[in-house]
Amino acid sequence: VAALAPQLAAWLGQDPRQPELLPLIWASAAIIPLQALSHLPMCLMQRSFDARRLQVIQIASYVLAYGVVGLALALWGLGAWSIVVAFGVHALLVGVLAAMSVQQSWRPRWAAVVSTQAFAQRVMAANLVNAGLDNLDRLLIGRFWGTAALGEYALAANLARAPVTLLVSSVQSVAFASASRLQAEHERMARGYLAVLGLALLMTGPLFVFLALHAQAVIALLYGPAWTGSAPLFAALCAGVPFFVAVAVTGPMLWGLGAVWAEARVQLLVLVVMVVALVLMAGLPLPLVVWLLPALALMRAVVLYRALARRIALPPWAWARAGTAGAAGAAVVMVCTLAVASIGAGALVNASASAVAALLICTALLRWRGAVLLSPPLRQALLQRCADSALARRACRWLGLHA
Repeated sequence: VAALAPQLAAWLGQDPRQPELLPLIWASAAIIPLQALSHLPMCLMQRSFDARRLQVIQIASYVLAYGVVGLALALWGLGAWSIVVAFGVHALLVGVLAAMSVQQSWRPRWAAVVSTQAFAQRVMAANLVNAGLDNLDRLLIGRFWGTAALGEYALAANLARAPVTLLVSSVQSVAFASASRLQAEHERMARGYLAVLGLALLMTGPLFVFLALHAQAVIALLYGPAWTGSAPLFAALCAGVPFFVAVAVTGPMLWGLGAVWAEARVQLLVLVVMVVALVLMAGLPLPLVVWLLPALALMRAVVLYRALARRIALPPWAWARAGTAGAAGAAVVMVCTLAVASIGAGALVNASASAVAALLICTALLRWRGAVLLSPPLRQALLQRCADSALARRACRWLGLHA
């Protein structure tokens, strides 16, 4: 990355007479090995099912790095350097805190590398494809639509996905480890997968439909009028977050079953479609083009679900049943938004009123028909947790669930 910095800067439209991008790219390249090392103790924590502590480390590091260090540097006028420094601080904090949480020798053991080489190669290929899906869109948008449009897109993408990515990472680690241990128990795997999928869609569906419908108010509130160009991009990306979450839940299950190539082939197909489509649509307005991404997220979710369904015999329409509660919540949000919009108040007032109305109606709906809306695997999972979780017991009583 450091060696290709001049070419990358030129690709992004950097004026050779004002090479501001070069030091930023060099600094980011120096952080890559640090970020790679931070993943080692994180993986050990995932393997030992230490998900709670890992989640605390990830969230605390993110808040300290970006919310404290990055924000302070931005207020001091360091501009783009505040983001790069925050990126490095985040990688350092995660690595140090995770390393302090595991008991492991840091002396390299080459025999272990050789014994896991075949699996590691498949995982590396899959991760490279996934990295392309997460980053090539930005590279192409910067090339064809300019760095100003790239800035608006990056802001919208980070705001839409960064918070849910932190939560999904723990789900992914548990899903992968559980699938690895239950490879021969397909029925248990199917129940667990559908329960997690249903809970994830219930949490993200109504929320991100609300954010998509009120993107203008959200961007204006958080970033001010200078960033209103990000609002239509943010709306489109929020519409795809529930599908992204479904992909994030399904992929690790395939990995745990040893079907890494199956997941990688699907992601590679979507990557090729995305690159070709963005190149062909280069002359169109970016707010229109960006709707390609939620469509591709839906495509990834459907194809990966079918690949998993073939391996653990999921019922054909189990995904629809798992998403019933989330879809009902999203419908309530849309109805409330349309009803409040007829009042004709300002965008922020509309968003606030819609949020309150949707929250009250969704809460009442779950209280009244929660036992029907929640899928059977999710109901069963909640009931099973009642024995060791006070929160689960209260949730079951409130929802009217009984063993």
